[in-house]
Amino acid sequence: MNEVIVLLIFILACILISIIVTRIIVKKQLEKSAISMMQTKINKILKETGRTKNLFHLDNNRSALVVIDMQNAFCSKQGDRYLSPTQQIIPNINSLVDTCRTKDIPIIWVRHNITLKKNKHDAGLWLKIHPDMAPSTLANLNPQTEIYSGMHLDKNDHQVTKNRYSAFINNSSNLSKILSSLKRDQLIVTGIATNACVESTVRDGMQLDYELFVVSDATASFDHLFHKASLMAMKLLFAEVITTGEITHLLSINK
Repeated sequence: MNEVIVLLIFILACILISIIVTRIIVKKQLEKSAISMMQTKINKILKETGRTKNLFHLDNNRSALVVIDMQNAFCSKQGDRYLSPTQQIIPNINSLVDTCRTKDIPIIWVRHNITLKKNKHDAGLWLKIHPDMAPSTLANLNPQTEIYSGMHLDKNDHQVTKNRYSAFINNSSNLSKILSSLKRDQLIVTGIATNACVESTVRDGMQLDYELFVVSDATASFDHLFHKASLMAMKLLFAEVITTGEITHLLSINK
């Protein structure tokens, strides 16, 4: 009798594992299919509009590397809002940081930080959109807002703080002022999250006439599908989407 029960439990476990594995496979296939369909539509639109493959000509003397929100809250495993995909893009971001530094291209680290005094803050609607986040999580330049130790930060790099998804929206940060003082109007954009702070900054940057290169494998989101969809939206309307290898090559052949 015991052997029969054990056998039944084993069979049920196998069936359950099979169902779980099948669901995972189907989900991945559906996501892959959705991404493929969206990419096909975007390529068709770009072809119909006559858009060239190389939208902008990278000029090292006009460029700056912008790294968005690679801070402890999101990159450290002890961070309050840890995003595991950050670990996959850190090597590529650091590689670009090192390359830009050798080319005397300014590196600007953007950090999300709000000012919190008693029960008042300057985060706007952000905390209503994220009711699960304590106001103090990313506030008053606390350790959660600091650039993650795994990043190749240098004391000569620039750091700015923002209190909105977009670093360009009025009163969010002084990014525009820094870029103006550096005489830089081409931005190589990396960081997180692709579909939030990265895309918001890119959208507003394009409207302010910055030429933008979004590095696809040096940006990430909490979900791969959202990451891909955001990249396609930016490619269609706001920026050149490029890989780390491609932008590194362009940086190497330009002076």
